[in-house]
Amino acid sequence: MSEEELFKKWQGNVCCLKRAHFDAANFFGSCNGWLGGALIFFSASASAMAYLENKLHWVDGWLSAIVPVLGLITTLLAGLQTYFRFSERSERHRSAGTYFAKLEMELQALLVPAVSAKDDLNANLADIKSRWVRTTIGAPLIPKFLHRRHCGHLEHECC
Repeated sequence: MSEEELFKKWQGNVCCLKRAHFDAANFFGSCNGWLGGALIFFSASASAMAYLENKLHWVDGWLSAIVPVLGLITTLLAGLQTYFRFSERSERHRSAGTYFAKLEMELQALLVPAVSAKDDLNANLADIKSRWVRTTIGAPLIPKFLHRRHCGHLEHECC
């Protein structure tokens, strides 16, 4: 395999990882939005029901059992949001996707004949390989379904 073929193969792999990380960032961002929205809704509902029950005495009978249930759901959602840290995970994937995008652009620049003729391709190959490894080690894990969607077919062209 020539160096140019290797660069093209690496560029495809890096592109797949970049897309998978950006997709994971969007996925975890959506999870954070939906869970946060549900938390706000149930928290406001519990507060409103408690107010109606205590101050205005509009809630009687079986409706008074809704307040503790809403409080329990609110607590559960807040615990899930804290445990899964969707916002933090989204930002980590977005950051990893940015690093892979930078690597992809550098690989594209090395494929330009004017640039690659000036530089020593072996030195560039070793430099990009070491940065790719460092980026991969520091990157969060991509969920399986997203990895299969973007990188499960690396023998085919991804980008």
